[in-house]
Amino acid sequence: MKVEGMTNFYAPLDVMHCSREELVCYIRQLETSRSIWDLRIRQCEEREFMYKKMVNDMAAFLMATFQNGHETVSENAAKAVELVEAMQACMRKLEA
Repeated sequence: MKVEGMTNFYAPLDVMHCSREELVCYIRQLETSRSIWDLRIRQCEEREFMYKKMVNDMAAFLMATFQNGHETVSENAAKAVELVEAMQACMRKLEA
């Protein structure tokens, strides 16, 4: 939901020269602005929460991916060591 039509600044009001109706109207205008600011703040908080959740999910995904890749590389390295040792044993048998 997009918030539009909100001014970012209100000049000070000279309350000594305003009628009661003008003061009531100005107070309503300020209350409306406050509601719009509350909506903006809530939207920012929701975006911040979604952003933090996305970053956290991505970090967990990258950690799992790295861990799985590391485990796979370690398993392949262990298999390669076994293969090299088997080949060396075979070569020793052939030389003997």
